[in-house]
Amino acid sequence: MSQANELLEKIYKDLQIIKEEITDIKLHLLKEEEVTEEELKEIQDAKEQIRKGEYTTLEKLKRG
Repeated sequence: MSQANELLEKIYKDLQIIKEEITDIKLHLLKEEEVTEEELKEIQDAKEQIRKGEYTTLEKLKRG
């Protein structure tokens, strides 16, 4: 039974490595886009609203 456990452990470790490599590949395939000044301003405004508690939760939006 020990050999079976060792084999399962090796397979698990190999799968973890493969998963990490796939994630790396996905990140390299994604195109980066520059943020415009307008988009940056909107992001900053949204962060400020969140900081002040001026937002609606997704649950409230779903309920209408």
